[in-house]
Amino acid sequence: MCKLYKSLHSFTLSFVTCLILMPSFVSAQGAKGALQLDGINDYAEFSNDNRGITNQVTVEAWIKTNSMGHHHVMSKYDRDTENGFQLLIQNGKACVAGRDGSGNYRLSGYSTSIVADNKWHHIAGVINDGIWKIYVDGVLQNQFDTGYRNTVLNSREKLLLGNFYYVHLGNHFYAGSVDEVRLWKRALTEEEIRRNMCRTLPSDSPGLVAYLKLDNIAGGVIIDSSPFRMNGILTNTTPAVAAITSGAPIGDRSVYRYTNRWDSSLEMVTDIANFSVTNVDPAIQGFHLYSIQLPPSSTNGINSPQEVEEYYGLFKVGDASKKYKVYLKQYGMNCGGNLYRRSDNTVANWSQVADTTASPIMLYNSSANYGEFAATSKAAPTVTISGPASVCAGSTATLSAAYVGDGQILWNTGETTRDIQITQGGRYEVSIIEGSCVVTGFINVTNTSPVSFSLGNDISLCPGESQVLSAPGGMGSYTWNTGETTPTINVTTEGTYWVKVVTPTGCFSIDEVVVSIAKEPEFGFQTEVFACYGESVTLDATTTGASYLWSNGRTTPSIIVSASADNSVVITVDGCTYLHQFTIKRDECPLIPNVLTPNGDGKNDAFVVQGVEENSLELQVFNRWGKPVYQNNRYDNSWSATAVPTGIYYYHLTSSRTQKVFKGWVEVIR
Repeated sequence: MCKLYKSLHSFTLSFVTCLILMPSFVSAQGAKGALQLDGINDYAEFSNDNRGITNQVTVEAWIKTNSMGHHHVMSKYDRDTENGFQLLIQNGKACVAGRDGSGNYRLSGYSTSIVADNKWHHIAGVINDGIWKIYVDGVLQNQFDTGYRNTVLNSREKLLLGNFYYVHLGNHFYAGSVDEVRLWKRALTEEEIRRNMCRTLPSDSPGLVAYLKLDNIAGGVIIDSSPFRMNGILTNTTPAVAAITSGAPIGDRSVYRYTNRWDSSLEMVTDIANFSVTNVDPAIQGFHLYSIQLPPSSTNGINSPQEVEEYYGLFKVGDASKKYKVYLKQYGMNCGGNLYRRSDNTVANWSQVADTTASPIMLYNSSANYGEFAATSKAAPTVTISGPASVCAGSTATLSAAYVGDGQILWNTGETTRDIQITQGGRYEVSIIEGSCVVTGFINVTNTSPVSFSLGNDISLCPGESQVLSAPGGMGSYTWNTGETTPTINVTTEGTYWVKVVTPTGCFSIDEVVVSIAKEPEFGFQTEVFACYGESVTLDATTTGASYLWSNGRTTPSIIVSASADNSVVITVDGCTYLHQFTIKRDECPLIPNVLTPNGDGKNDAFVVQGVEENSLELQVFNRWGKPVYQNNRYDNSWSATAVPTGIYYYHLTSSRTQKVFKGWVEVIR
């Protein structure tokens, strides 16, 4: 840890090595860093150089504290030599005090307002020509005229930030946050205090002898940005503890107004925006507006943060309940914008507070004493025109403008409706006007002509045939008189067929074709023919004016074939072909002998049945008394009556194909 020196009159400055952890600040902006002191033993110490101070001084700082104790924000005061000054807070109120060489302790009197309310306040003490003044937030709150004009303020004591020490009184440490501390060797006017309090200053500002921005205290060094460059040392704390993000309302540029008559707005005009407050409650004493010329270090919550080039802040002087209206017009946002707010630089997240449509003006009502604002543009709405890319000369087409919103519509034809009818090609433009937002769109439409096509010559079909009718491809639509809507249809019946084709541009054409079907000739022959087994049969397909092709290759009107197979014939009449299938029904026409002479002479030696399919009969033979003498379930014409005597025998022949039974007698003669 670092050593605390109790007596500031008698010590020699020395250092103990400390581990310094310093937070970094990414992007430049008005308020970046501040110093947090604990009120116990933290402070910063600078040299005892008098910095050119003689009989005038101004000491000012932004402070945030909630302590009602006795605190010194800055002091350079020598009790023993009766010279110097103190900027302090006691019982929550601010004052400037010190000694002027007269032998008397001087005091401006305490401020009328409480500054120990845990909010950022600007306090300034001014000593000039024997008059000691204290300002809070740019308002003179107390003063004391000593009448002593030979003021001597130069002091041999060290300049201290956050403390005053006197051997008989001890330490008076400051507890709270402090930022943008400035010491002047001249007396600032009220206007100068107001003009400078919410903005950073050039380091070479006339009369500026100590300028502590407190943005970077790396290594425990408190940088003095004044021309003197007399840096100080952070004592009894570390940068990791003392360095905080500042929430003081400080920008790069600022404007202000203090009045009791708010009859006009206060405007901060930059290269890209007008940031203003209007409708200000008359009870509000003053307003400061400031701008930061770079994006904020945190853009959490902001849509399209890359659009934020700068942001803005305000500081209200007056009752926290008094209202006003924020007005932000950022140039180039003709189609509306999004307004975001955070209370101060310590808040990482932004909240959207206004969403305007078709207007570059964003408004927000508030009563807060602090606030920072950023804006992004709303994406310009789009307008699209739907309609054909071309139009058929003489026909009508519809163009439609699609747009989300209630803007005024104006076509380059002069029409003001969303839909318009056109009869010719050309470039058609539409503008949507909503407030200051103008969105345009266009479509190019070309002129086209109907397509020329033919379904072909009239068609004659043979019975059972079909025909595909084809319209040209690539059309917008097809309408057949059959109700079909395809480019092709298949027809099987006679009649008149027409199709209407419409091109994508709306041109239509119609063509028709007549389809007829030839009358089938009268065929006077039978295709079912009966024949006994094993016999030949004549198939006759004679037709007037016909040609023939039989399945056996013959081309005559009739053919003779065996009864063992079916046959077909293709008959051609007037170019149409007709297929006929002849079916031959094979009948059983048995020829049964009635005499057997089994004497080996080759004649009637066996009981041979003709006119039936072989092995298709069952044979039973009986004598005259009904006794079976022979039986064969698949008779093969082999019975020769060798085992029976001469005589009359009776037979039963049963067909296995038709179950017919043939009965009769046969005489065996030897």
